[in-house]
Amino acid sequence: MAWKYPKYNNTDGEPIDAEAINVNFEAFIRETQGNLNEHNWASGAFTDAEDYEIGACLRIDHSYDEVTPMAAQTAAPANIAAIVSGTAYQTIAVYDWDVVDSTQIICDTALLWVIASFQHSVSNDFTRYGVQYGLRLDGVVIAETVTGSGGRNTDPNGEGLDGDGTNMPLVLDAILPVLSGPHTIELVARMCTSATIALPPTAAYWMVCNRELIVVEMH
Repeated sequence: MAWKYPKYNNTDGEPIDAEAINVNFEAFIRETQGNLNEHNWASGAFTDAEDYEIGACLRIDHSYDEVTPMAAQTAAPANIAAIVSGTAYQTIAVYDWDVVDSTQIICDTALLWVIASFQHSVSNDFTRYGVQYGLRLDGVVIAETVTGSGGRNTDPNGEGLDGDGTNMPLVLDAILPVLSGPHTIELVARMCTSATIALPPTAAYWMVCNRELIVVEMH
């Protein structure tokens, strides 16, 4: 079955417009230049990595965790035990970055497109102690991916995300150049201070429920 159709339908007997012809050919020319997708291959056509050369396609590493919190939350749960299923992440009440999720890959010199999609979820009653999230590559936090701000010049309540105990979807992504070899990619989080620049109490926390970490190796 045809799956591409010309944008302009040239009618028999009418003069041909050069621009229309070029647009009609464009979609097919893209494929001849190597931009192929799922429409070009039969299901199960490639069963072994030796069937294609490096650079012939994208390699994707994907990890996720499905977490089902309490169905109806009118207030934050008292602790992480309120989770019904899955493995929720709970922040540590310190300033240091802590790992929410991580993956390790071995790749060639390439660009890595790192995507972290997650559910910033309920906290306990210490909601004025914000939280920050970011992406980390081989132990180095990528500053451009960190949520919130780096200081308090315009935000006396903290440089991180605050909240009222409700769930909120977040996506962080970055395209990172790497050399060949092993690499560790992480979604990290840390607690932030309050308006009085005080350390969070040890009982303070935020949670991350549903989450996935995708790494696309682009050649």
